[in-house]
Parts: sequence; C-alpha cells; structure tokens
Amino acid sequence: MSGRTAIVASAGHGIGHGAAATSCALSRAGASVVLAARDGQALAALAADLAAAGGQAVAVPTDLASPVSVRRLVEQTLGAFGRLDAACNDIACRPAASGAAAPCAATGCDGGCDCAAQVRGLSLALKYEIQAMRRTGGCIVNLAPSDGPRAAVIELTREAALDLAGSGVRVNAVATGPLAGPLAGPEAGSGGGVEGVAHAVLWLCSDAASAITGKALYVRSGPCCGSGGLPPRK
Repeated sequence: MSGRTAIVASAGHGIGHGAAATSCALSRAGASVVLAARDGQALAALAADLAAAGGQAVAVPTDLASPVSVRRLVEQTLGAFGRLDAACNDIACRPAASGAAAPCAATGCDGGCDCAAQVRGLSLALKYEIQAMRRTGGCIVNLAPSDGPRAAVIELTREAALDLAGSGVRVNAVATGPLAGPLAGPEAGSGGGVEGVAHAVLWLCSDAASAITGKALYVRSGPCCGSGGLPPRK
C-alpha cells in the first residue's frame, strides 16, 4: 500500500474497534491513513499512535450522517494527499429512537439500533468516496456487523459493485460473526477478532485482490471485543 491513501470511517469505533485495527494494518503496509469519526479526541490519539509507530495519519473529525461533513472529509483527503485509493467504512450504530426499536426484516436488525441511519451513513460515504476514486481507481470495503443491518450492508455493497463494474473501483464487505456465506479469497476467515477484520480489509485493498468485487468475506468471530489492535509505541 506504499504511496496510497486510505480513509477509515468510524476509526476507533464500531465493530469492537475493528476500524482502529484496520487503520494500523493499512499504516503498517505503507498507506497514508485519514481517520474519520465524530470524536476528534479519539482520532487524535489514534493518529498519534500511528505516527509513533512510523506511519502517516491525519485526523479529520467527521459526522458521517452529514453530507456536508462527508464531502469535506473527501475534499480534505484529496487536498492533503492528492488521491484516494482505498476506504474502509465502519458506520457506527446509532441507538434507535424511543418507540422505534422494532425488529426490521428488511435489514436483519433485531431492533436495538437505528438501521436506517446506519445505511444512510454508508450510502453517503460510498457516494463521495466513489466520486474521488473514479479518477484513479480504488477499493472500498464496508464492515458489516454481526447483528443490526448486516444484510443491508452486504446488499448495498453488491449493488454498488454492480453499478461500478468496469470502472476500476471495487466494492466489497467484511462481515463478522458465524460463517454464513461463501469465501471470496484465501484471507477470508483466516483469523478472528479485530486482527482478523483488519487482515481481511488489507487483503481486499491490495493488488492481490484486484479481481474481487461485490463479495462478502466472513471473519470467524462473534462481536469483537478487547483492544483495538494498536501497535506498540516505539
């Protein structure tokens, strides 16, 4: 990933801090990483950890539910690095409003979060990331939770990949939880927890997976917990 730039949306939050571990993996592979989330303090701490480990990271506080904020995120990425080659979208769960916590068959949610808001946030991220990647090509990986709108995230991923066929932009997903679908590559299901998620995302963003698009890779783990997989300070 040397010389490439990657956005990690909801860095430090989401699937057991899977996005934070992914940020580390991309940085260790040589990518310049743009960290995006609402919590600017958490982003700054993660950026400092990556820099201490020898990487290059920029923290951009972003409200992933706001079109203006997401567009600004991509614009700042292009302004800082001139290109966008990869993106990992881990759209954090928003609690369901009172009285709106009924199970949703369309998204597969059990009613504990606002699935519609998560899907809208993912759609926004895809919209502006794709616009930037059309110039040079790239890869987007959406993290699908083990519960909530997992089915919707995977379906949105497949639809985007079909729309972008032949454009040079690939869109895939990494899902956590019990293995429930076909593997799309040799890295799928090879590990668990946040490191397994990070390993799968990194592989999908690499040239080794250049023929893979519209697929969901499953990491053998339940909802991740524990550390965010940060590298030790040097």
